[in-house]
Amino acid sequence: MFNQTPIKIVHVFATMNTGGAESRIMDVYRKINKNDVQFDFIVMENNIHYYDSEIRELGGKKIVVTNPRKNIFKHIYDLFKVFKTYGDYQAVHSHTSYHSGLVCLIARTAGIKYRISHARTTSTKSNKSILKKIFINLGRILIRRNSTSLLAISKNAGNYVFGENAVNNGDVNVVPNAIDVERYLNTSKDENVQEELGITEGQLIIGQVGRFSHMKNHKFTIKVFKSIINEGIEAKLILVGDGNLKGEIEALVEKEGLKKQIVFLGVRKDIPQIMKQLDVLIMPSTYEGLGGVVIEAQAAGTPCVVSQSLPDEVDMGLNLVEFVSLDQSLEEWIKAIKNQSIKPTTNKYNIKQNFTKKGMLLETEIKDLFQSYGIQ
Repeated sequence: MFNQTPIKIVHVFATMNTGGAESRIMDVYRKINKNDVQFDFIVMENNIHYYDSEIRELGGKKIVVTNPRKNIFKHIYDLFKVFKTYGDYQAVHSHTSYHSGLVCLIARTAGIKYRISHARTTSTKSNKSILKKIFINLGRILIRRNSTSLLAISKNAGNYVFGENAVNNGDVNVVPNAIDVERYLNTSKDENVQEELGITEGQLIIGQVGRFSHMKNHKFTIKVFKSIINEGIEAKLILVGDGNLKGEIEALVEKEGLKKQIVFLGVRKDIPQIMKQLDVLIMPSTYEGLGGVVIEAQAAGTPCVVSQSLPDEVDMGLNLVEFVSLDQSLEEWIKAIKNQSIKPTTNKYNIKQNFTKKGMLLETEIKDLFQSYGIQ
């Protein structure tokens, strides 16, 4: 299709673990023809990451650079060296919020033609300090001056990282986190997984998928679930993921006497299968750039109850998503979960049709990304 030598693109992440951005780019990586286009990945932590072996199997490289928090000057030197010596990169695609401005400046200095800054969040920690505000403003300036394309997974994410003026002026291309819809449409419930999870007939099965962090708000999920159990409802909560707060949530579950009703699954590769096991997915996040897990759930036909912190774009128009404010009572959340759990099954045709209309097919995202990479 292109040249005999693959066009090389380098992605910049903090890590290559199972976060939403990393997982979605890996979906893209699996789908593209590696003879035509090849990906490398720059990370800032010298640890073993979840996707390391798959990146190698697909023909890419993971390159570790110094974390800017440890030594900003060494970080700059490392990035420049990678851009100049590791390959003839046609594009640099940075997924690191305001830090992308620095990445694109270094890439520009190194002579890389296409430089993409990708907004994937609507909030960060400690963003009210004076130092943080300076960092944000400087990052925006560097992004605007050194990026050839500004991408965002939602309008809210674009507003947050690039500023409302950039979005309103049409400088930002909203490219939602598309998924491989067929993986979810073609998966049916596996009795072996049901047995593994200890699911019995008549139980209300609620799930939350995502890393254990403050933004994912697992403590709130536990409060809601405890209230459901206190109502005498036979229910089970499935928690999928890992993260710094996992131990804290496990301790909370034990303290509340819910160990028998809650399953910690860790990181899983069979997310389509897990989604099929759920009656309802809950996502009470305090903020999200988009909320890709909710999109995955809808692809599987699984109803969702989510916080109003998620953008409207997360709803695929299948009547599967109910938004509830975090300021509303636990009773309102429980009511929403009960209502969603009895939703009629959504047929595969409607799911595929709506995902196509919303531009959420992986093929559509690849086309948009390739355009920003200068690949026709």
